[in-house]
Amino acid sequence: DTLVTAYARDAGKAREMVKYAQQALETFGERYGTYLYPSLTLAEVDFPFGGMEYPRMVMMGSSLVEAGGQDLELTVAHEVAHQWWYAVVGSDPVNQAWQDEALSQFSMLEYLEDRHGLARRKEYEQRELESALRVTVPRGVTPGAPLDRFSSMSEYALVVYDRGAAMFCALDRM
Repeated sequence: DTLVTAYARDAGKAREMVKYAQQALETFGERYGTYLYPSLTLAEVDFPFGGMEYPRMVMMGSSLVEAGGQDLELTVAHEVAHQWWYAVVGSDPVNQAWQDEALSQFSMLEYLEDRHGLARRKEYEQRELESALRVTVPRGVTPGAPLDRFSSMSEYALVVYDRGAAMFCALDRM
C-alpha cells in the first residue's frame, strides 16, 4: 500500500530502483513492522556517496544508479532500512552514527538472505564483515565513536557499517 516513485536520468534505472525498494519494503515490513509512511521516493543525484536517507526519501548516487545490479540493489535495501532505523527509532547521526548505520547494514544482510538465500548472506558477511574485523584501526576508533574521530570515509565505513553490523550478526547468532 506504499506508493514508490523513482527519478533517474534513465527510465529503466528508475524502474530498477522501484523494484528493489518494493522488495526491501516487503522484507522489512515482514521483519520489523509496517512501513509508517504512505510513500517512498528515490532520486538519482550527483554526489560522491552511494545513498543518503531521509524520512520518505532516498537519494542515490548517479554512478551507482548507472552501474545498476547487485551494488544498487544492496544500497537501495540499506537506504530503505533507514526508514525504520533513522528517524522512526531515532539516533544521533553525528555522535552515534553506528546506531542506524550498523542496523541498516545488518538489515541489508537480512534482505540479502530473504531475497537470495543464506549462502549469499554468508558470502557477504565473510567478504565484508569478517575482513573488517581483521583490519587494525587507531585506538579509540570504534563503531560508537563520533564522526570527528575517523580519519577517512573508508575508515568510517569499515568501522561503523561493517564492524557495527558484525556486532549485530554476533548478537543475532547468540
